[in-house]
Amino acid sequence: MTKFEMSEEQPAGPPAMTLEHAAFPHLTSIE
Repeated sequence: MTKFEMSEEQPAGPPAMTLEHAAFPHLTSIE
């Protein structure tokens, strides 16, 4: 899950964040 965490820190782009929210919505809630 490190990839997702790093993606949040890095401004990869909106598509990457959307994928995270769809795949791991609880992850964004913790952050």
